[in-house]
Amino acid sequence: MNDTAQHHPTDSDRVTFPRLMTPAEVQQLLGKSKAWLDRSRLEGNGPPYVKIGRTVRYRADDVAAWLNGNVRASTWENRE
Repeated sequence: MNDTAQHHPTDSDRVTFPRLMTPAEVQQLLGKSKAWLDRSRLEGNGPPYVKIGRTVRYRADDVAAWLNGNVRASTWENRE
């Protein structure tokens, strides 16, 4: 028997990585400026982001969840 037999990946072996969006893609999607997105990262009130070294990326699922969490039916909701 050959000990160097090749392993052929199956569907259960595959890792699914999240779609990563650039800040420019998120800006375009939200219709917001670079300054707004930069400020939201600093203040912690925008979509969650990932740092890869010095690079900022947004997971598409996180952006969608953030958007869904900001749905309002009136201007009086969640006032503090």
